[in-house]
Amino acid sequence: MTYEGNDPFILLPSKISVPEIASKILVRSSLNQLLASHHTAKLVLVHAPAGYGKTTLVS
Repeated sequence: MTYEGNDPFILLPSKISVPEIASKILVRSSLNQLLASHHTAKLVLVHAPAGYGKTTLVS
């Protein structure tokens, strides 16, 4: 993917694709249950430092 400078929109593949699941993923049952218990909420905020698995949790 190259950027010519005249494209009004840049679409990054990493923003539209589902992340791959690593083979050594840590299953956090309590977080999954907590997230599932709020499935009717209009907004759920997941807050943690970089690298703590926020994207993996919600995907």
